Amino acid sequence: MTAQDFARAITPFRPFRLLTTSGQTYDIRHREAFVFTPTYITVGLLEGPAPGMYERTVIVDLFHVESVEPLPSPVPKGNGQGGE
Repeated sequence: MTAQDFARAITPFRPFRLLTTSGQTYDIRHREAFVFTPTYITVGLLEGPAPGMYERTVIVDLFHVESVEPLPSPVPKGNGQGGE
């Protein structure tokens, strides 16, 4: 995938699943969970002790990004009326 195609696929940001040529997938639910450059994407895995920190990362070359798919929106709990 080219950098332009990837940028188009994630703009505006919505949670997405990154599928690689090896079949590995990465669910990216927050804008802060990845860093995008013209040649690769670094994905934060396993949230760390503070917001925006991750225990480890993986670097994926954009050449190996097969597709970007939107993740379903979370279903709100409750009846939307407030309270329980």
